[in-house]
Amino acid sequence: MFFVIPVVAPASAAEYAEFKYSTENNDVIAVSDDGEITGLKQGSAVVTVTCGNVSTQVKVTVTPAVHNIIGDVNEDGIVDTFDAMLIQQVSIGKVPNSIFNNKLADVNNDGVINVLDASCVQRFAADYTKKTGNAGKAYIEITPVSDNPQIME
Repeated sequence: MFFVIPVVAPASAAEYAEFKYSTENNDVIAVSDDGEITGLKQGSAVVTVTCGNVSTQVKVTVTPAVHNIIGDVNEDGIVDTFDAMLIQQVSIGKVPNSIFNNKLADVNNDGVINVLDASCVQRFAADYTKKTGNAGKAYIEITPVSDNPQIME
């Protein structure tokens, strides 16, 4: 998760500042009303932050992770029952979670690696179309290209 966080000067004006966030490259990123950026596909985009009649821009680049299939915790390029078994083993403490990529293990995106994630992977591997979480989807990382924008009046 990546946020554009503007800085207002003087600081005493911050409580009165209302920001609007936008991008013209909606196929690469989505920008929420509170400045959260979600990567949609690989590429570059510019986020414009506006406060009153002042605006600034920040460029972001969306790049796929090296091994980027959610659920493919052993990073062999395939989401299968072996990945589910690894997640199960970690969730019960039988093996350390350092054996795989944790970013790819939280399949249901609840912030916890547990048997629910393993279940999503198993369902995906069995070609179910429901309750598979994000298994099989691309994991995308967002990298800011420039520093946080500053909006000054």
